[in-house]
Amino acid sequence: VDRTTVVALPAIVDVGSGAAHGLAFANDGSLLVAHSLGGVGRYSTDGTFLGWIGGNEQAAPTPRDVAVRADGRILVTSADGRIRQFLANGTPTTGFDGTNAGHDYFGVIESPDAAFIIVASRAQSGLVRFDAKTSAYLGRFDVQSNGLLSRASGVALSGNGKAYLATSSASSSTLNGYNINSGYLERTYRSYGVDAGPANAVIVAPKSATDQNGDFVPDACQTPLPDLDGNGVVN
Repeated sequence: VDRTTVVALPAIVDVGSGAAHGLAFANDGSLLVAHSLGGVGRYSTDGTFLGWIGGNEQAAPTPRDVAVRADGRILVTSADGRIRQFLANGTPTTGFDGTNAGHDYFGVIESPDAAFIIVASRAQSGLVRFDAKTSAYLGRFDVQSNGLLSRASGVALSGNGKAYLATSSASSSTLNGYNINSGYLERTYRSYGVDAGPANAVIVAPKSATDQNGDFVPDACQTPLPDLDGNGVVN
């Protein structure tokens, strides 16, 4: 994603001026884009603009990220400390209000059991959570030390479903993994200014069809070699 376009195969989706702050695929296959200047647009994968979530740009002002829940409902975080929620068809519904607990929410994700909404809070430099059913604010979720998650920005579920991966946009501890049950820090990945800039987002790629064991070596290169000379020894 750059400041004006979104690459969504098989087309380049032009979202106009401003920046694309967040991306998600809705359950119907359309692409949802959080516009930095306001609103969440829905696009077909050929780049056709299908309309605004909520009917207009003001339904989701200053959006930071967009995510889709398992049941199709759409979550949109905002700089004002609210997580707005929409039905799969874009109709507004009850969201989550964290305005009394620190503003400037960015990345958002639903817990695997659909019980919680986990949000990256830049203002609190950590992960906070809400009760997904009652919308109640439950406070800080991550258990950490030494400011590893300074100005938290992105959050995603790990490939094995056992941890939340959260990015820090103002720390050398670029990516941190937190146990989804306890919130305790389990692993951290560091980078430094000379190596790379701050991380604002994280995405977990699915397993490759050619590397099912995930060791970054194509499976075809790991098949047993034949005994070419028939002496019982594979060289």
